[in-house]
Amino acid sequence: FSLGEWSCLQVVLELIDSKQQERYWCPPLLHRAAIAFLHALWQDRRDSAMLVLRTKPKFWENLTNPLFGTLPPPSESSELSVLDTCALIMKIICLEIYYVVKGSLDQSLKDTLKNFSTKKRFAYWSEYVKSLAQHVAETEGTSCASITEYQMLISAWRMLLIISTSHADIMHLTDSAVRQQLFLDVLNGTKVLLQVPMSVPCLQLGSMLCTLLLILLKQWKSELSSVDKIINSLTQILEGVLQADQQMMEKTKAKVFSALITVLQMKEMKVNDIPQYPQLVLSVCETLQDEVIALLDQTRHSLTLGDAADDKDSMETDDASRAKHKDQRDGVCVLGLHLAKELCEVDEDGDCWLQITRKVPVLPTIFAALEISLRVKQNLHFTEASLHLLLTLARTQQGAAAMAGAGVTQSVCLPLLSVYQLSTNGAIQTSASSRKSLDAPSWPGVYRLSMSLMERLLKTLRYNFLTEALDFVGVHQERILQCLNAVRTVQSLACLEEADHTVGFILQLSNFTKEWHFHLPQLMRDMQVNLCYLCQACTSLLHSRKMLQHYLQTKNGDSLPSSVTPRVQRNPQASSKHPSPESEAAEQKALLTVQYSLLKILSKSLAALRHFTPDVCQILLDQSLDLAEYNVLFVLSFTTPAFDSDVAPSFGTLLATVNVALNMLGEMDKKKEPFPQAAGLNMQEGTK
Repeated sequence: FSLGEWSCLQVVLELIDSKQQERYWCPPLLHRAAIAFLHALWQDRRDSAMLVLRTKPKFWENLTNPLFGTLPPPSESSELSVLDTCALIMKIICLEIYYVVKGSLDQSLKDTLKNFSTKKRFAYWSEYVKSLAQHVAETEGTSCASITEYQMLISAWRMLLIISTSHADIMHLTDSAVRQQLFLDVLNGTKVLLQVPMSVPCLQLGSMLCTLLLILLKQWKSELSSVDKIINSLTQILEGVLQADQQMMEKTKAKVFSALITVLQMKEMKVNDIPQYPQLVLSVCETLQDEVIALLDQTRHSLTLGDAADDKDSMETDDASRAKHKDQRDGVCVLGLHLAKELCEVDEDGDCWLQITRKVPVLPTIFAALEISLRVKQNLHFTEASLHLLLTLARTQQGAAAMAGAGVTQSVCLPLLSVYQLSTNGAIQTSASSRKSLDAPSWPGVYRLSMSLMERLLKTLRYNFLTEALDFVGVHQERILQCLNAVRTVQSLACLEEADHTVGFILQLSNFTKEWHFHLPQLMRDMQVNLCYLCQACTSLLHSRKMLQHYLQTKNGDSLPSSVTPRVQRNPQASSKHPSPESEAAEQKALLTVQYSLLKILSKSLAALRHFTPDVCQILLDQSLDLAEYNVLFVLSFTTPAFDSDVAPSFGTLLATVNVALNMLGEMDKKKEPFPQAAGLNMQEGTK
């Protein structure tokens, strides 16, 4: 392709030519029109025109020339078309980098970008955008004529920095000090704008910068050191956002919450490290109170209406505010719960957090919404986030007591029945098969979290929560017993994970055998028997690695479940006798993951069974001990652990368990590497 004699592109090239501009003055509006024409070509992907323009000498140098100039400080008398011109040039650069393959960029563009970095233009434009934000905040956006141009420049600058995060080598933005300064400039610009809550232009520009702030924070968090300053600024931003129009600031509020969560996860902090902690918690709790009430109202409203939307009068209009309060993973309500969890973790004793929450009764509100969400099996993201917060609260004595007093059992115990379905064949119905899908929000995951919550509350409150724990195990006994039996036949990650949580709860409950036997004697006996068979099944599966691998293959298809393996594509015609090294490595890793889960379940089961038996020294020394009080758990024989449930667990099962554990320890010593994720397993579980 080449330019025709009368092509308009020839005129455009002359208008942007820096040497031509030295001879005559090009009006800024005319220059802007030429750049806007080029931007339209790039935006509409006019490939033939772009191809011709790229081949022109010094095209990129002439195009980007305005970015290397110095603009006067922002004021009402500024030439706004120059801002438009610079914004359009930034967008053209972004479009070129985004669409063109990395290695195919013109050398002249690469040189220009390197020059942009060398001459510290990132720092210049960052400072200019910050001063622009300060100018708008000082004038409270009273000059509406310039807001459009300001929005355009901030939008283009935002696009340029976002492209720079993913193409740092091309943009030559790799210096940590420069990145940190750019982030702080964006943070300060966002802060000054959003602290003018009554000005719509300020809020609009502040929301644009807030998006950039969150992206830069997540991309560059490893290089940001001033965590205290960031939290301080974000707290001020949040205060401004909460004073503004809430419907307008819905998405911005979610971004501020997300930014605070990210910052709190960057560094382990204490309450004393955050001077604004009480105000921050109060703001979050007040927001949560409003959001949860709105979600509760929305859920009840949808239940009242039901699915019969056809009956609605065609002239009836929906309440616009209701549509805003849906259960969304990145919504204000769910993010607020996650932020509350992070703030709760900062407060080790829980004193400060609970003092503030007494002013705002957020716990009863959460429990009310949690109860109805579980009953109708709706609001999955809210339910999971709530349980994560409650799990964190339950670590401390005061937090657990506050939850128990607010009625956590009434909100979780019976409504949880609606979450799961019992199968007729004894297998647990669950679809989660991969680690990724297991960690994703799901109703089986909600059940596991609820089980962990009961375990932690019982561990923290002990006798003060025993009645509620016994109620819970009584209500869900059928599911619990099925779960213990399912390990024998289903080795999916979801099944093993649920068994692990279940046995952990039983382990805590086994500390109170007398009370358990008094209230639920038959269930306690059933649980003991099932734990013994579970130990036998785990020992049998762990005893032979080849048998476990074969069993997994036959149960889950030709290969190990994607449940535990990376997705390795197999050729269906390939011989199974000669698997690829990648396939073997994946299967070995998968096998270790299953073994680790089985070992955790086995160790907790043995620890629980230990509480159902008298101490050996007590038997020898206490002549008045009545052994008839204790049920026989293992028969006195030396049979090897059988996989068949018809064979009763015996003393031989326990010996085999010891041998399996010793063999595994020997293998670990040889390899000098622990099981995956099992760093502290030896000391913690081995003593049991």
